[in-house]
Amino acid sequence: MYTMGKIYEICALILTLVVLCFTCCMSSKHLNEFSDQSALLSLKDSITEDPYGILTHNWIANTSVCNWFAVYCGVHHRRVTALDLGGMGLVGIIPPEIGNLSFLSFINISHNKFHGSLPFELGHLRRLKVMSIRVNDISGEIPPSIGMLQQLQHLNVGYNSLSGNDFKNTSIHLYKYEPVHYTVSIKLITQINNTLIVLKIILKYLFVNFNSK
Repeated sequence: MYTMGKIYEICALILTLVVLCFTCCMSSKHLNEFSDQSALLSLKDSITEDPYGILTHNWIANTSVCNWFAVYCGVHHRRVTALDLGGMGLVGIIPPEIGNLSFLSFINISHNKFHGSLPFELGHLRRLKVMSIRVNDISGEIPPSIGMLQQLQHLNVGYNSLSGNDFKNTSIHLYKYEPVHYTVSIKLITQINNTLIVLKIILKYLFVNFNSK
């Protein structure tokens, strides 16, 4: 039989383990929230014009990202799941840090004045289902890393300055004049470490027309 002293030792050990687990969980939560905040602040820093002052006056480091305008978080894990910056007149580039929003499933930056190329790091957004960047001035090719987004269903990149090489080996190209509303398979070809890789995604909606390049 256990003595009272032994029982107290066991209880103390269990309590210590509970406290440690709780501390680790809280540390992990704060680390994840910091990662999301850091990614969004990098996006803010990449904006050169914010005519309505939305990001300038609302995206503040000492407040939770879940309280920021146009940012939506999950109810339980409090991670950023959606970013809706459409029609805000923003001018700037899309930074590679955007790929650190690992819980993001929806992003809309349409009807702004984003320029430059799409970062390869977009391929890190494995939960992404909807991406709309229409009506900007994005140039270059769609990065082949997009082919790693196996949950992506809706891709709208129309009215930009994108080139069409990414859509070779498919029946879809950047000069098609009708949006695709049916399931379409796209192969994106890339080369990593001198190894040819074919990445394939299946979309339910694809809009790529009216690109000028």
